[in-house]
Amino acid sequence: MMKNYKKILVAVDGSEQAEAAVKEAVVISKLSDAQLFILFATDKMNLYAAAPMPAVSAPAVPVVPAVPIVEEDLDEEANDILDRATALIGNEAKYEEVRVDGSAKKEIVDFAKEHEIDLIVMGSSGKGALDRMLLGSTAVSVVKHSPCSVMIIK
Repeated sequence: MMKNYKKILVAVDGSEQAEAAVKEAVVISKLSDAQLFILFATDKMNLYAAAPMPAVSAPAVPVVPAVPIVEEDLDEEANDILDRATALIGNEAKYEEVRVDGSAKKEIVDFAKEHEIDLIVMGSSGKGALDRMLLGSTAVSVVKHSPCSVMIIK
């Protein structure tokens, strides 16, 4: 017998697995008449850590890092990913979009704790090559630290 979930969180990152997770979460939310939360995390702090620093000594011409441009690109990508996720949902389920800034590993777990989420649905691996190389490190971390059940979609 399936548990009657009230709040379901689905984490998206633009990957095929995340899109499959959205579809699965919609099915479960319809069966349970649950509220669905679509979460996308952008870790902008890594942008500032990776901003190029000039390799010349003073008094040099000031170099302005391109971080604001990269942030705009990330915001645009986040909007696109959330738009694709909500298009998959359509009118099939009640949902709320959530954008957070921080590490996906931490933000997914924190959101689940703060909002008393009953189930987290997410893909097995992320969009990037590094995530695939790390064998779905976000998924592993969420499973380990989550306050609720976690469904991993391949």
